[in-house]
Amino acid sequence: MGMYDFFFDPDSTCPKCMSPVNREWQTQRLDGLFEHWKKGDLLQYHKYELIPEEERRTKWGGWKFPTTYRVNEEFVKDEPLLPGGMVPVYTMCDGCSAWLNAYAKISDGKFLGIVEVEPSEEEKEFIKIKPETTAAILHSEFEKRLSHLQESCRHINAAWTSLDQEAHPNVKRKFCLRCEKVLEVVAYGRTSKGRKRSKRGH
Repeated sequence: MGMYDFFFDPDSTCPKCMSPVNREWQTQRLDGLFEHWKKGDLLQYHKYELIPEEERRTKWGGWKFPTTYRVNEEFVKDEPLLPGGMVPVYTMCDGCSAWLNAYAKISDGKFLGIVEVEPSEEEKEFIKIKPETTAAILHSEFEKRLSHLQESCRHINAAWTSLDQEAHPNVKRKFCLRCEKVLEVVAYGRTSKGRKRSKRGH
């Protein structure tokens, strides 16, 4: 027998008898730390804290195995366990005793509710949905990585190349072969006395 986590959706119903499902939905597909999530909750675990000894004795002093830890309001991490996806869950209907399998729908890292409820004993497939990726996000990530590479590079190997011959017929640049950072730009112009060279480094 494994450890569980729980989801509760007061709007979930049994498709077989149409009774409301008042039980929590269980899953063993996450870390199994007995976390309880309601609709709108962030899909992340709360931290545990040690109960002060004086408080513990006041509340549970007579117990043979008193409670030692309790859940606080802080999360283990700021980011959710799953940005988006469908977590397989199951429970039993109190109205007709049917075994139900369904999904806990996760979007933007939050539990939105129980969906696709079926009277079945077969567990559904765990679906993980990656957050939406756009070209702008990819460009931004690339620029950050390239910047880190260029800052740490020693620029040992470099080469000269000419720019577009039509737009810049007399411009050359020196760049690093490893990180492609432009190290030097040389522009050649012509005056009445002949060739003139201007040099610009980076």
